[in-house]
Amino acid sequence: MRHPIDFDGIKAVALRSARQLLQQLLPGGKFQGDEYVVRNPLRNDQHPGSFKINWKVGEWSDFAIGKSGGDLISLVAYLRGISQVDAAGELAAKFGIPVPKLSGAPATANAKKRDASFVMPAPADAPASPTAHPALGPPNQSWPYKDAAGSVIGYVLRFDGADGKEFRPLTLWRDSVSGRLEWRWESWPTPRPLYGLKELAERPSADVVVCEGEKATDAARRLLPDFVVITSPNGSKSADKADWSPLRGRNVVIWADADSPGYVYAQVVTKCATNAGAKSVAITSPLSGVDEGWDAADALEERWTTGDAAKFIAGAVSWEPKTATDPLDGLVERAKADAGAPFTSDVLQRLAALKTEDRAAFEALRAELKREGVRVVALDESIADESEEESGHRPKQADLLIKLSEAAELFRTPDGTGFADIDINGHRETWPIRSKGFRRWLSRRFFEETKGAPNSEALQSALNVIEARAHFDAPERQVFVRVGGRAAPWKRFEVF
Repeated sequence: MRHPIDFDGIKAVALRSARQLLQQLLPGGKFQGDEYVVRNPLRNDQHPGSFKINWKVGEWSDFAIGKSGGDLISLVAYLRGISQVDAAGELAAKFGIPVPKLSGAPATANAKKRDASFVMPAPADAPASPTAHPALGPPNQSWPYKDAAGSVIGYVLRFDGADGKEFRPLTLWRDSVSGRLEWRWESWPTPRPLYGLKELAERPSADVVVCEGEKATDAARRLLPDFVVITSPNGSKSADKADWSPLRGRNVVIWADADSPGYVYAQVVTKCATNAGAKSVAITSPLSGVDEGWDAADALEERWTTGDAAKFIAGAVSWEPKTATDPLDGLVERAKADAGAPFTSDVLQRLAALKTEDRAAFEALRAELKREGVRVVALDESIADESEEESGHRPKQADLLIKLSEAAELFRTPDGTGFADIDINGHRETWPIRSKGFRRWLSRRFFEETKGAPNSEALQSALNVIEARAHFDAPERQVFVRVGGRAAPWKRFEVF
């Protein structure tokens, strides 16, 4: 059945004004041919070039974090943190396209809302918050946000549907015309409050742990009773939109999720907490053998004890701010202006150090330089010469693991997950790079080569690089699961 909202018509009208619309949605970008290149405002985007929108067809992608969409409606939904229906309504209102009122939805669900002022905390005469979203239905989980005094200042709700999980903020507003209080499916004005303000106020001397997401935060609170555990709303996308000032003078540890968005979130929170005056900031080191996206909720499910969690937090690595004279600052912009210009010795030395200290960050920067036309093979040779990697010294474990992984065929799925095709005793298997199966295969290859076992830090560093290469350099494919009818020795079948 056709949807009552004319999505195709809204897309077509938006495309006709795409150049003007993009400059309004994302000011400060540049048009390069058919593409509009701009920094992504939902993350700490230091180097323009990863976030691009094709203004002729509406397709967009942020290659650094694997986010993409096929039209301008999905772009608005991503930037605003709203549904496709609400995004279509917003564009329709902007271009004067009439849209029907959806059954069961409030009159303001698909029309431009009247001016209203944000109310915090919710007063005693506030109406009860809605029990269901007009499009997503009843929530599966709800987290109340409270101020330092314990009064409700809004909610974050989770909805599990056929297309996966979605999160929606719910806040209180006062209509400027009627003066009536009403709950709206909108986030807080920036800067947004933290989840855990009451706990911070009650324990002013306690050290703080920051998790990504409310579910992980609740789990960490059970595992770390001696700490105050908090998070910011909207997860990894909007950490820099939160008010981190309550962390002034605190010792802070960030429990980073075991994936690329978790790494990005940890880096953004680190800088925000430091700028807010935190006494110290540290980031947990990734564990080997865990699944991609592993966090405190997974640790709780794995029956971690409070002692296990305290030991994990104690192993966090202190963060050191980058100096203002870092030779890598502005490197991508300089390469864009002249991709063939030789790199100076200080830049090569800094790249060599980054390759040793943080291989995932090095590979991400290398991919950006490659997209700007830099001959990365020649660059690799220059870095090797600078760091004397070819002086005959025995290669490091991480470098050897990366070399051994070349026996696998890497690719990525449309959602950005890295996979590897590997040969196991004459048959082909496909594993996510972060899976235990791929780790076991790589560790076995290492043992066959060295008659020893890789240490966990080297294995994790190698996996970060392999995952980055799958994400930036490997082709995109679909992954399907086939189920056999009975247990039997491995046999090979051709699928037509």
